[in-house]
Amino acid sequence: MEQPNNQFIDKLVGLPKDQEHLEHEWHRYIIEQITQIGGKKIEEFEIEKTSNDIALIHFAEKSADNFLKEYGRDKQITVPIKNIHVLKEHGTEEYTEGHFSRGAHSSTLKSILIDRNPSDTAFSLTLFHELMHLKSYTALQVLPSTEEDAAQVRPYRNGIAVVSRDGKTTYLNNLEEAIIGYATEQFYNNSVKINSLFKDEKFDVSIDTSRREEVEKLYTLVDMLFQKNQDSFSSKEEVLGLFIHAQANGDLFKVGRLIEKTLGEGTLKKLDATILK
Repeated sequence: MEQPNNQFIDKLVGLPKDQEHLEHEWHRYIIEQITQIGGKKIEEFEIEKTSNDIALIHFAEKSADNFLKEYGRDKQITVPIKNIHVLKEHGTEEYTEGHFSRGAHSSTLKSILIDRNPSDTAFSLTLFHELMHLKSYTALQVLPSTEEDAAQVRPYRNGIAVVSRDGKTTYLNNLEEAIIGYATEQFYNNSVKINSLFKDEKFDVSIDTSRREEVEKLYTLVDMLFQKNQDSFSSKEEVLGLFIHAQANGDLFKVGRLIEKTLGEGTLKKLDATILK
């Protein structure tokens, strides 16, 4: 059965056999959750978006869409502007009770929390990073009901990252963060630095483009894969492109085949605990 067109996700999996005929209703439920709960104002923490905030949001969103399109992404995931919650400084950390700082996202609610950093550059880099999470390939899963809980919608695929079918384990999360960290560096160097929205900003080496440690480990992994497979690739950039394409489109086949051919069977799922730990 062809899946309903849902502007917020790519795919829904895990429907019980006896509910497969209710797939449209599940998608309707997901859309309602995103538009009603994901877009609900966060009292005491959320601040009014200024015209400049809105311009920066549109700029970051268009940049994320364009970056993903370069790597074959043909679907533009919708993130409603009311689902982007601009919070007072340090609001994310306070609201999430220390679990996150500066920014966070929910793939099931297609929503973003982001502190309004006084720096437009820092604000835009965090926003771009979170948008890349939400606009990359997204699949949700229905976890079956138990004696304690009703059936629930949870993440299944976030770009290159994979969540187990019981919803308890995430694989390749560090790899996803590294790829998005790389994309954020590109956004900073190729878009932010040359755009008139940031004409009054000071650009220096102290700017945190996000996930630098993970990005460096990704470069190490790409270099090693290239060195061991020079008969198959013309450059390191070509190898890196495989990872970005997988993040954008959710296709793990080529990346998985390359890693397991080079490092051994079963090594793909273990990357977060080894090279990218």
